[in-house]
Amino acid sequence: MQQLRVGISIDSRAPDIWRNSAYQNAVFLAAVCLRIPFVSLIVLIDVAAHAEATSLETSVAGALRIVPAREACDMVDIVVELAGVFERSWLESMRACGKKLVLYQADQPDVRLTEPLIFGRGGDNRWGVRFDEIWMPDGGWDSAFAPMLRTKHRCDVFDVPFVWHCEFVSRRAEELRRDGLRYGRAADAPAAGRGAAARVAIFEPSASVLRSGIIPMLICDAVYRRDRSAIRHMHVLNAQYLTNRVTMRRLAASLDIVRDGAASFHGSHGVVSFMPRFADIAVAHERRSAPNYTSLELLYGGYPLIHNTQRMKQGGYYYPDADIEEGARLVGRAIAHHARCADEYECRSRAVFAAVDPFRRDNLAAYAERLGHSCARSGASKRG
Repeated sequence: MQQLRVGISIDSRAPDIWRNSAYQNAVFLAAVCLRIPFVSLIVLIDVAAHAEATSLETSVAGALRIVPAREACDMVDIVVELAGVFERSWLESMRACGKKLVLYQADQPDVRLTEPLIFGRGGDNRWGVRFDEIWMPDGGWDSAFAPMLRTKHRCDVFDVPFVWHCEFVSRRAEELRRDGLRYGRAADAPAAGRGAAARVAIFEPSASVLRSGIIPMLICDAVYRRDRSAIRHMHVLNAQYLTNRVTMRRLAASLDIVRDGAASFHGSHGVVSFMPRFADIAVAHERRSAPNYTSLELLYGGYPLIHNTQRMKQGGYYYPDADIEEGARLVGRAIAHHARCADEYECRSRAVFAAVDPFRRDNLAAYAERLGHSCARSGASKRG
């Protein structure tokens, strides 16, 4: 088979790459490609205007070369737009040179199109950009949107595996350990599932209707109404800016847990730095079925996670859809009994990690199939 050179987009302007899921996704995809025999070169292509050539040291993918887009034109045969958005003119020039263009569609496409129109946000400007293929991580969003993407970009849409590795969360945990803090469930912690009042964290970004903290807040309030001694405090992350909005203030004012002063609204905090200091349990909700990096990091730490992610239902404490009563029941169960079932809980978490392992045989085979298809269609010449 012809040898293939692959470039994956990143954006060095993104804050804190160790907490940036899109950047991490690019690294994990690079790690997958490095295990495929007919891939001879992997580079990360920096879309930032004033990017400079550099490298990124990782354990999962080794030393990854980073090159500015202006220098990558003759280096690659396939370009994957993932963690950075290329200039349209650059993509058009690459297409004119016979390069194959792949869009890695990690976000739900309908929301990316409609929310900017309705709410006046900055958003998707990719109308009319031609790609050769679109890859969507399995379960990332409803496949009913595939026809829309095919029409929008005039190409086929294919499922690819969602992949994740613990490297980035492990690095942050090691940094925390040097500061005297431990990331992960403490077996002797009084609130870690032994019936003591729990500190609950909600990490939903609340930047889209897909993932907001509203359902988790209602779940926590349902628990609190039944037993005010169950929850010591509810921390809502990524929500401080929302407290200036009338609708949010009205929602908060309707909750007993807020009226009693047992809730706080914060800005952005990372899971690894926040949980050891302020929380014992996390509650999550999203309107799609795929795993997300926040949930995986919480499971990796062994923290009780109450969630509704169908593709991850074998891990954590799963409640269906927006079933607030079931979510509240599971919060109560975790508070009372998690310590007794912690080993079994972590065993189930390992099954989740195994399914998304970049080096899992069927995950590698799926990406090899997609790249092989692109290789067969491309004009890439064999290189030594």
